[in-house]
Formats: sequence, C-alpha cells, structure tokens
Amino acid sequence: MTNEFNFENPDYIAEWNDHLSRVDGFSERSHDLGEWEHLWEQCGPGMWHRGEVHPLLVRHIDRLEDRRRAPLKVLIPMCGKAEELVWYAKRGHIVTGIEFADKGIQEFFRVYDLPYDRVMEEGVVRYSAKSLPITIYKWDALKIDQLFQDPFDIIHDRGALGSLLRKEFQPVYVASMKRLMNVDTRYALIVFHFGSKYNHEGAPWDMPTDEVAQLFGNDIELDHVMSDDYPLWGNRKEAFYVLRLGS
Repeated sequence: MTNEFNFENPDYIAEWNDHLSRVDGFSERSHDLGEWEHLWEQCGPGMWHRGEVHPLLVRHIDRLEDRRRAPLKVLIPMCGKAEELVWYAKRGHIVTGIEFADKGIQEFFRVYDLPYDRVMEEGVVRYSAKSLPITIYKWDALKIDQLFQDPFDIIHDRGALGSLLRKEFQPVYVASMKRLMNVDTRYALIVFHFGSKYNHEGAPWDMPTDEVAQLFGNDIELDHVMSDDYPLWGNRKEAFYVLRLGS
C-alpha cells in the first residue's frame, strides 16, 4: 500500500479494506497482536504519523500541564515513533510509551539517533533511552493498566483510541486508561471527525463527541477544546479534547 492516506479517493478506501481483509489472522472478533505488527511491516510508518508535534498539542499544552512543574509522568499509548515522545521529554517530563510493533519502536530510536538499552523483565520488553527520560514498553494497548500501579499526570492519546482495529476493543481500552487516572490526571485525546460524507467502515474510526462521552462515562469531564483540519485528508477534522476525572 501507499504510505500516504487518501480517504477522499474511493480506490484508496477499497485498497485499505482489501489490505485489512488479507492480514494474517484478521477476523471479526480476534485480538491478534500480530495483526498490528503486520500492518506496520506492510504499510510502513508513514501511515501512522503526522511528521511533526501535533499543532493542537503545542497550542494547548498549558491545559495539560495545568500550572504543574516538570517533571510530570506522561503516558503515550500506541506511540510508534511519535514526535511527542521527544517533545515531552525535552520539556522536562518523564515519558512512557506503549507500542507492540518492534519496528515502530526501533524506528523511533533510529530517527532520533538515540542510544538505548533493551531489557526483558518478567516477559516484558523495555526500551530505555540513555540520554532522555523516555521508556517504551512492547506491550498490548488493551492491557496497559497491568504494567503500572500508579496513575499518570498526563495521558497523550493521539489516534490510539481511534486506531484500534475493532470497534469492540474501545471500551476495553478506555477502562484500562481510566484505571491509570486520578483527579489530577489530564488526558489529551485527539480523534478524527469525518462527517457524513466519510464512507469508510473501520480504523481509523470517526469519533464524534457524543460517542467519546459515552465511551468514557459520566465520571469523566470532557472538554472539547477545538477542532482543526487534518492536512492529509482534505476537509476532515481532528478534534482535541481534555478529559479529567470528576472531583
């Protein structure tokens, strides 16, 4: 497949659906993590990354740091080689990434030319940068709460929730994320708003505000900060939310 999204093009939509249907082990109900690795291998990193720190994050970082001083503990689920890993670390924060695809993790350290240590403890592979406070775990995005006992100060979710390969995985993922929150956690959620003309069924999912609110439940305060155009997909929107547990 091409590395450039083009969901305005019906031929691309057909190609994407056909590709997913041919992924080894891909089925309607499975949670085969090999599928995710296979997508990384076949589609390449271009499909997962914007190529810059997200402008909405830069514009609204004060909403997340919320007058708290570094270092804050930041979690980035399904991080791949996200630019935000380094960006948060250079702001003085302690950054934890979760990614199952080894290729994504290795691409990150290669692109930023960061020496790292790779260790396995109790069946969990951990990559730790030597020069920045960044650690990436090779782990299942639906079970992140099994790795950590304490909540995070910031959870940065740009596309993780919306990129889960099955819609039915979303409540499981959200429950795991909420167990890593307390009243001081600020959860940055960036998802797509495609509108009524979008005719693709599957990941990445259209995530309207009412659906996000229903997924996270009544105990979560949901602040829709703003929406902005996503440059690769014409007039499609990315919506930026800040979530917090109700006090």
